Amino acid sequence: SLDEAEQRYGALFGPCSRMDGSVDAATYRGKEADAKLALLFGHSGELEIEFIEWQGGESPHREFIEAGREGMHHLRYRGDDADAWSEKLATVG
Repeated sequence: SLDEAEQRYGALFGPCSRMDGSVDAATYRGKEADAKLALLFGHSGELEIEFIEWQGGESPHREFIEAGREGMHHLRYRGDDADAWSEKLATVG
């Protein structure tokens, strides 16, 4: 839950901000689907951490939780030139 994440990590990454991350009518696994997601963002210097709470609907987050998993889902790195990084990373798969 975002409440638990904020309690646990707020001292390190706070103050945190929340946002509705819900998605309506996205194509997911070949069908139109909605997903209800809540987001919590925190920072430590230039590092940004995002917590995602799946609250309903069809999404990779649902599959992750229903498979009995919890924890890190993905990493994101910000870059100044996305095209250059895409080309560079394409060479390593």
